[in-house]
Amino acid sequence: MKFCVAIGTALVETTPVPLGGNLIEQMNIASSIGYDAVELHIPMPNVLDIPALLKTKKELGLSIATLGTGSIFGKFGFSLLEKDDLKREMLVGMIHQFIDCAALLESKVTIGSIKGNCCNGWVREEALQVFGTTLHSLSEYAGEKGVKLLIEATNRYENNVLNRGDEVVDIIKKYQLDHAQVLLDSFHSNIEEPDLNTCITKIAPFLGHVHVADNTRGYPGSGSFRFEAFTKQLCEIGYDGVVSVECLPKPTGLEAAKQAYAFLANHFVW
Repeated sequence: MKFCVAIGTALVETTPVPLGGNLIEQMNIASSIGYDAVELHIPMPNVLDIPALLKTKKELGLSIATLGTGSIFGKFGFSLLEKDDLKREMLVGMIHQFIDCAALLESKVTIGSIKGNCCNGWVREEALQVFGTTLHSLSEYAGEKGVKLLIEATNRYENNVLNRGDEVVDIIKKYQLDHAQVLLDSFHSNIEEPDLNTCITKIAPFLGHVHVADNTRGYPGSGSFRFEAFTKQLCEIGYDGVVSVECLPKPTGLEAAKQAYAFLANHFVW
């Protein structure tokens, strides 16, 4: 198993990315804490110095687990449930750039908040058909590049589609997303999953990545989320993938990253 932490180009107290700033510096900090991997949260791939990232990755023995795409939604407002064909096509082009970059970095690409929301004036069934078809196209492109897409189950207050892990599995099956996996997040699961004791085991063959934060979205161990329900299932299915900290940078980003690592080292070992 790899312990991972989210890093970004900036530190924003309302964004669940603990480490922010110069990415090379943040990779070094993550490694010094003990993390095996990082996930990069970036506005667009053109901000990345690929040769420097590859050099640092090799020197530190640090994996780049996935590239987060959420900033696209925050900056441009584009989503996969955009009714405007042109805007949706622009988003697909942006995601292609992330996939191309991920191929170079040997990482995955996260599809989370850019799922968007079914909008007024668009019949939900029609919207979901376009959504699934677009995801199929992205999955095929990712497969050509040797990249996996991570489709995240996010809570209803952020997206009105794919709120539970089994819903992500259903769309993976229905639209034959052969190069996509489920990303399950403890924070979102605490809101949406009807049974925390089975939410992982029932999607086990499709699980590709795990996010951890407490119920307050603080670092794991700072709140009241029942992590034993997560760890028991991950142990049962023999999960040996990435467990990544995606929490708010409080009380400071560095402290959150350190406390989170200590929690993972004590609770996610089997």
